Amino acid sequence: MDELNPGALRALRRSILLRIHVWATLIATPFALLAIGSGLVYLFSPQIEQARHGHLLQVSQAKRPMLALDQLIAQAESALPQGHWRLQNLRIPQAADESLQIRFKNPHQHGQHHPEHPSAETLSVYLDPYTGKTLGTLDEAERFTPWAADLHAHLLQGDGWRWMIELGASWLLVMLLSGVILWWPARWNRATLSPAGKQGRAAWRAWHGLLGASLAAISAVILLTGLTWSKYGGENVRYLVQKSGQAGKRIPAGLQSASPAAASGARISWQAALEAARRHAPPTALQLSAPGAQKPYWHVRNADANAAQHKFELALDAGDGSRLYYSGWQEMSAFSQATAVGIPFHRGEFGWWNQALLLLFALGLLFSLLSGWVMLWLRWRKTGGSFFNSILPPLPDGAWSALPGWAWLSALLLPLIAPLLLPSALLPAALEYRQAHLAPD
Repeated sequence: MDELNPGALRALRRSILLRIHVWATLIATPFALLAIGSGLVYLFSPQIEQARHGHLLQVSQAKRPMLALDQLIAQAESALPQGHWRLQNLRIPQAADESLQIRFKNPHQHGQHHPEHPSAETLSVYLDPYTGKTLGTLDEAERFTPWAADLHAHLLQGDGWRWMIELGASWLLVMLLSGVILWWPARWNRATLSPAGKQGRAAWRAWHGLLGASLAAISAVILLTGLTWSKYGGENVRYLVQKSGQAGKRIPAGLQSASPAAASGARISWQAALEAARRHAPPTALQLSAPGAQKPYWHVRNADANAAQHKFELALDAGDGSRLYYSGWQEMSAFSQATAVGIPFHRGEFGWWNQALLLLFALGLLFSLLSGWVMLWLRWRKTGGSFFNSILPPLPDGAWSALPGWAWLSALLLPLIAPLLLPSALLPAALEYRQAHLAPD
């Protein structure tokens, strides 16, 4: 490529990037539509939960203090049938108008059951923490949020279908990166960027580039955070994070309560455990779990998803409530801090502004896909001919060899976080090879 002038070299590189961009659009579209639709269903889970279960979640603010936890637990247990229910954990509110949630587990699924939830495995009892009044019970499987999360992650088909959403996110990432690189040289050219005065395909192209670039930062956050907990890409990310020393801190395996009281089998009350937790924990809603065989200590963690900087893990001695382990925001790695903010943002858990941005992202992505297909259709209507001659943009001879080294390096590194790119790229690669080498003159 040394003999080519800079303008000709840029044109060759642009042609191959545009070809990759179109291939990414063709592959990603059906999976992206599934992800967008299911994501929008999940996005408004808080409003749907409030409409369905608001009478369980909210209480009147009271000037009196909360009743003792042990008294509230006894009240919750009276709302359950006798038999196989085991207390799992408590969600203790920070806000004055939130109810107390006490979650019970029924591992055996036989004997007496709650008449309103005969098949429940996990049943939550909601109480007014100031009066002790039972507000109601709820089978966790009946909640809208976990159903919507399962729809978005698995299409309600189990873990074996996670690849579909991951595949869409992987090719959307390729579409985003190639699109931004294509748009970048014209970023200061108002005549190129503005749709004003343009018609037909030129207007669609201007809107497509302008909106896609405007939402690029949000798009990158959504795609990358989604891939961190995907099946295949997530495994690679977790491996890389572990090897780089950026893994989040955890309560050490085998941690034991060390007090003489714990050694004799004694345990402080729930109320005493809460008071000990409040002395160490940041001001946020708490999830409190009692000592058990797997964790022989009181386990406390943040129960408020939108309070990222209050995320923590706390272990208290079962017998005297002394602190055994604590890890908070300051102890988290940079990667853990980033995901502590990025994942709740992906889920829309920071409030209405977060939901509004994600709605804008979803609508913008829909427009990007729609406008891309409109431009392909307009090209086909104008040129006619075969798939390679009309739908895909033209590819001059030598375009592939014109790509710079960083582009090939990116092609090798990108599958580390999006491994489904490799198998799904085999078909377009085979078609490109056939077109270049086997097509008749």
